[in-house]
Amino acid sequence: RQGALVPSSRGFIQFMPSLAPEALDGIEEYSHCWVIFQFHENTSLATSKKTKIRPPRGGGIKVGQLSTRSPHRPNPLGLSLVTIERWEPSTRRLYIRALDLVDGTPVFDVKPYVHWDIPSEVTYDMGKLKLPTWVERKDDVLPDVIFEAHAEESLRKFVQSDKMSPLYAKKDSTSFHAAKQTLIEILAQDPRSSHRGLAKNQRGTLSSDGGTKKTFDSSESSNVDDIYRLLFSGVVVEFVVEPRGAVVKNILEAPSSSGESDE
Repeated sequence: RQGALVPSSRGFIQFMPSLAPEALDGIEEYSHCWVIFQFHENTSLATSKKTKIRPPRGGGIKVGQLSTRSPHRPNPLGLSLVTIERWEPSTRRLYIRALDLVDGTPVFDVKPYVHWDIPSEVTYDMGKLKLPTWVERKDDVLPDVIFEAHAEESLRKFVQSDKMSPLYAKKDSTSFHAAKQTLIEILAQDPRSSHRGLAKNQRGTLSSDGGTKKTFDSSESSNVDDIYRLLFSGVVVEFVVEPRGAVVKNILEAPSSSGESDE
């Protein structure tokens, strides 16, 4: 999914020392840019013979890999539209927002976004934009995102101790609220993998045996085995999905080998 679904997310693209900073002179005159990158975490690429996938919003249907924006594709190239925040020539970092990239993603190129990237017939008549019905599904968004008190306090302490810098630095007074808002936006989209098992993860709902969707009942609670983990800017976010929505149970420091996060 495109990063516009998480508009407050922060990141940066680190350019190599071999690239002269002057190569990006003028980039801040644009509001957005396209990022061409590699889906480098697809470890099964060399051995997989699958030609179809289950898209997150497909409700279990299978469609061809190249008929989706799935990261699982024969040629692992990705294309993402991001918002430009600022360019720092001294560090060779292009700071961006509204991204859907993970830490360490290899970036091949950036290209400024211009208004003619959208076909004129779509610009003036959105009725001419044709999409599969499953793409427009809205019922997989979780109803709420709740931070338990301990988890929220842990997030605040990680920001105050500068564990989430440079994206959520201690010196930036907005960092705690920005980090929390970004997590709310991410978790509301239900990031559970639909490939963990259709009976296990019916996106946007609490699932029952056999994958049958059921009405939320406040008397139900999540099983301890259903704890999900998300790596976010140097911390690990543990959450469960309950009738009321996504509940952040704990936030822990990520293993030191994970390095610096760009999301």
